[in-house]
Amino acid sequence: VNINEISSDEDDPSMAEGNGRDTGGGKGKKDAPWVRMKWTDNIVRLLIQVVANVGEDGPSEGAEGARRKSGIIKKGKWRTVSKVLMSKGLCVSPQQCEDKFNDLNKRYKKLNDILGRGTSCRVVENPALLNNMEHLSDKAKEDVRKLLGSKHLFYKEMCAYHNGQKITDCNDFELPVHA
Repeated sequence: VNINEISSDEDDPSMAEGNGRDTGGGKGKKDAPWVRMKWTDNIVRLLIQVVANVGEDGPSEGAEGARRKSGIIKKGKWRTVSKVLMSKGLCVSPQQCEDKFNDLNKRYKKLNDILGRGTSCRVVENPALLNNMEHLSDKAKEDVRKLLGSKHLFYKEMCAYHNGQKITDCNDFELPVHA
């Protein structure tokens, strides 16, 4: 799948503003066929890899794309991510992609804020190291333990994403690394 061939065309009614959300409260309120996504480990890894390959601005659009406002570019990015995942048979809205990725990023950054980048990696690989970190408060250690115990951390994958590296255990989706 070539990301630049997947349009984030705003004329696509399935990607229109407001679609993909259950506006709650009764018949006729659902705009699109989006359902709650079951985020398996493989799908999360795929999401991270797709986001890494799409980059911050969505697919390259030449000079016209450069003139767009950042809010439009952001919407285009998540539309593109959603379309790539849909091309893999996953019915996931742009908002679901953005929400899931932002949650992963928040956990990754919180762990790094508490421990520091290099230390975080070592503690993820060997959680027992946390016991010897006397400079951390008991609350900070408890916060780290909660993050490490979460099945939603995906620290190694997010670390690879933030460092421009290949996402491990995601052989299903091969794209060139986004520069």
